[in-house]
Amino acid sequence: MGYKGTIVSISVTAAKVTVMLKREKESGTVTLTTSNIIIDEALVSAFVSGATVTIDAQSVGEIERVEAFGRGQFGSTSGKYTVNRLATPPMKVPDHLEVFLLNKQNAETAFNVFDRLMDPLFVAAFVVPPSPVSEIRLDIEYDGSTVTAVKSTRP
Repeated sequence: MGYKGTIVSISVTAAKVTVMLKREKESGTVTLTTSNIIIDEALVSAFVSGATVTIDAQSVGEIERVEAFGRGQFGSTSGKYTVNRLATPPMKVPDHLEVFLLNKQNAETAFNVFDRLMDPLFVAAFVVPPSPVSEIRLDIEYDGSTVTAVKSTRP
């Protein structure tokens, strides 16, 4: 089944990506999921740029394909945190992404991201250029210094 619209929310928890798609010609939203890193990267790109996408999914909401889409309008990031810096750990440490987030008081905190499905969302939030056109919120949940969930939404 194909769903066409714009992604209004994307979250990653426990190696599963969940998107809320505002349907183009129908009212309301549909919730779809994936655990595929390639699909995740396409969804993050569509979300960050504000692109209209067509997503093919099974009847249970599991995404099978993101059809070709063009770039939408870029937005700026806001929310509880802003991605200030990115790093990779020394080779002796398990492979993961390190993110350095600024809170509203401009205090920087380092977090470890071990869930590979979260990486594209943090990288996208880092590279999004500022724009008054559309804003993207970035919020995280964490346990100690490890990110356990990340959610990005449009206000």
